[in-house]
Amino acid sequence: MIARLTMLAVMTAVGAEQAWAQACHDPQEVAVAPIGARATVDADLGAPTTADGPTFAGVGLRLDGRYRDFAAFTALRGYQVVRPEARASGLGDLLIGLRHRTLTRGDHAGTGPSIAATLPTGSREDGLGMGHAMMMAGLWGWWSWSGVSVVAEAGYGRALGGDGHAAHGPGVQLVDPMNRSELGGAAAVTIPVAASWRLRSSATAAVPIGDHAGESRARASVGGSWEGARTSLGAQVELPIAGFDYAVRLRVSLGVRWGGPNQRPATAYATQ
Repeated sequence: MIARLTMLAVMTAVGAEQAWAQACHDPQEVAVAPIGARATVDADLGAPTTADGPTFAGVGLRLDGRYRDFAAFTALRGYQVVRPEARASGLGDLLIGLRHRTLTRGDHAGTGPSIAATLPTGSREDGLGMGHAMMMAGLWGWWSWSGVSVVAEAGYGRALGGDGHAAHGPGVQLVDPMNRSELGGAAAVTIPVAASWRLRSSATAAVPIGDHAGESRARASVGGSWEGARTSLGAQVELPIAGFDYAVRLRVSLGVRWGGPNQRPATAYATQ
């Protein structure tokens, strides 16, 4: 399972989809305080594309921290996957990452490098993990004005060791797939609709490159959130366009923030 196509501090709804890791992470939330942290718990449900396809339910935890121009994050999900012939449950792959805000234009725009990795804590045989580590490196950027924010990220990901696999290995349907070597990207737009309410839309895509067999992926999501002084509640619907084994994915999330001013984030972009 892998990353998804995040900073001044990136935070989540992966929406809790998890910066481009754990299958392409969606950009998360940008806050203006120099020091802070956030914890997000979410639950999701995926419906199969065919009658004999897999159905899955998951629970995830994501932790984000920031110090000045650095933001670090880690995320781990647990799944239950039900197929006609079998049922499996367990942890997915562990995601860790780091981003840096290198260039900025006041509080309205910024960009910088990002790096992320996944560790093979999930079972590939059960469709819960990739079976090997992955490394991802890229660039991210954000822009905001009057509460509206746009965040985008693009990068390259490659498997470290393990056997060759495509986004879907022979006989294996991964909950969060990724190619052995690929270029990927993600973008998200957040729009305030009331004092504490926001609408958000995002999209992720990836294409295999090199001499490895693979499969292109793309998906889009739409959702909303309520942002309190320290807490947030969110919900989103994710629709795959290509390369995924589910027809729709529903997710709800609860986040808690620490540090920084006692106010809602100035800008937001909703990670696995």
